Amino acid sequence: MSLTDFSEEELAVSLMQEHFQMHRKGITEALKRGHDPLSVDDVEECLIEGTAQYWPHKQSCVVTSIQDRGECRVLTIWLAAGKLDECLEIEDLLQCYAREMDCDRIEIAGRTGWQRVLQGRGYKQARVVLIKELSDG
Repeated sequence: MSLTDFSEEELAVSLMQEHFQMHRKGITEALKRGHDPLSVDDVEECLIEGTAQYWPHKQSCVVTSIQDRGECRVLTIWLAAGKLDECLEIEDLLQCYAREMDCDRIEIAGRTGWQRVLQGRGYKQARVVLIKELSDG
């Protein structure tokens, strides 16, 4: 069997899954820090189904999704793992991708440190998300 036995799509999915496995721990940590109820397996499934996009770099990755909200199309930066400088390089690509996908804006819901990092790149705080965990008992 050789590489020519696979379609471009099969090769792309295989490479994504291989890179994703390298960042599985970082993605899991990002999910926990963001209080995201999904698991790393759920994220991988979203990527395979095409409802999320995977942006790899040498030692980092970013996961995005696109939603249509009324008249507004939004590219959401969902997860980031790895080195900050590489994630910021990916963010440069995301601006081009968002325009190509006719998005009206890019949003990121992250920890407060992201606000400081991204303010100089044209981002502004639009809302605050508060979470109250409801446990048994």
